[in-house]
Amino acid sequence: MHKLIFTLLLFPLVSYADKRNTDSVYLEKLSVHLFLEKSGVFSKDITVSKEFMTHNYSPDGEGIPEGEIFHSYLVKILFSSDKEIFVPSNVATLKVINRNDKKVIFNKTISGIYIGPERAIYKSFLVSGNECKYQILTVSTKEKTIKKQLPFHCGE
Repeated sequence: MHKLIFTLLLFPLVSYADKRNTDSVYLEKLSVHLFLEKSGVFSKDITVSKEFMTHNYSPDGEGIPEGEIFHSYLVKILFSSDKEIFVPSNVATLKVINRNDKKVIFNKTISGIYIGPERAIYKSFLVSGNECKYQILTVSTKEKTIKKQLPFHCGE
């Protein structure tokens, strides 16, 4: 009986401490980089290029060599903190949806984040397939949401 009472009294403290740690990890930036298959390198962040477009797996935009193709892209998410910290619980969610039919293409809960003395860390995720569908990427924490659109297109 004493163990049960002690556990019930301690539970709110553990939950509060976990919430505080999650609140001290901040979502800073989301970038998207195509894997260019002919050259074997990642592109610059396509979400900041005003002239970026694709057609039938062929990207076109600033810094992308003519004739390149892609079938996957890297999502990089930058997190920061005011101190060195490890947060084992859920910190953020990355979701990629098809803009037209709202189907989920990729969904990932981000947890287990360690931020060292540098006070910043990138988490990255490779997304493949669906390169003919206009996509919306959303990364969300409790405090902030960042959305980016990927104007992928195939067909005539």
